Amino acid sequence: GAAQWVRVGDLNLRDNYDDAKPQQRRIIERIRHPSYKPPAQYHDIALLKMESPVTFDGWVRPACLPYSRSIQDTEKAVATGWGRVDW
Repeated sequence: GAAQWVRVGDLNLRDNYDDAKPQQRRIIERIRHPSYKPPAQYHDIALLKMESPVTFDGWVRPACLPYSRSIQDTEKAVATGWGRVDW
């Protein structure tokens, strides 16, 4: 089923012996991109409303997204992040 929790600010879910300061919140609403059609990975993004806000600190920061007109369709862009590294 759908994920019920968000965990932010963690480095490794299998290791509690690092210096990370994770925060965990219950998901109360999910808003998928309207053009997302699985199994394709285009538009693979969603907004998650949590039961309570996370606290921004040295481990948790907001994502900075561009304004709709700040990047032209012809420009190259780079996306970075953890992504799926293993299961």
